[in-house]
Amino acid sequence: MIRLAMRAGLLCVGLVAAADGQTWRTLDASSARRDSSEVTVRVEYARGKLRSQPTENALLYDLHLRYDATRSHPLLSYDPEARSLAIGAQVRSDARAGGDGRNSGEAVLKLGRSSPLDVAVRLDVASATLDFGGMALRRLSVQSSASEVRVSFDTPNTMTMDRLDLEVSAATLTASGLANANASRLRVGARAGGAELHLDGQWTRDLEVDLDIVLGSVTVHVPADVGVQLEARRFLTNVDASGLRQSGDLYVSANWDTAPRKVRIRASATLGNLELIHGTR
Repeated sequence: MIRLAMRAGLLCVGLVAAADGQTWRTLDASSARRDSSEVTVRVEYARGKLRSQPTENALLYDLHLRYDATRSHPLLSYDPEARSLAIGAQVRSDARAGGDGRNSGEAVLKLGRSSPLDVAVRLDVASATLDFGGMALRRLSVQSSASEVRVSFDTPNTMTMDRLDLEVSAATLTASGLANANASRLRVGARAGGAELHLDGQWTRDLEVDLDIVLGSVTVHVPADVGVQLEARRFLTNVDASGLRQSGDLYVSANWDTAPRKVRIRASATLGNLELIHGTR
């Protein structure tokens, strides 16, 4: 049984039974944008492949979901009073173990560009490609467990982002175009996982970066014309910041005083690896 709660939207559900005991279902749902007020969006996705991208249409969201009903069930609800959307797919409490969870389904989620959004994404045993370029994001958080995630901002966020949080646990993350996020603060946590961060894009403000590394590895790529200051508090952690001047736990680029834009990185690392690449090597 599929239980969904939604209003003012379009919903289609299909059912296909497989001989191997899987029950494949499809769900297509969309909802028009009512006004330009901010909406909170909670995306949960488990056991499959997720692709998220912006849409030019006058929509709040457009979702295509293909899932094995023996393993997962859709999540789709909207609270008009709280202006809150929950969307994606969750693991069934009685789902059997085994199999490759990342190949257990697929989803394509399109979010409207025009309305300001506060987006929180939670991924579990998934493969995800998340494109947020050109959207109007007030806040964004991406949490992933046992997943492979790519986050990109190909074009600038159209408003100032209060905060950008990226968290990986036994997972890998590649994030690009992070300057286009138009955020004043970036926080990245890597626990038994790896993250590669590319601070490329259009720099409109200085950036504060907080790194929390435990049994993980983080690589940060910074454009050559951006000044860098790295403060690394570490325990049994290798720090590679070749080309920067070092004084104790502080690393500073040669252009720090003259660079038009600056990034200040504070790192706390335990049993990990941190690499900072300034320009190209």
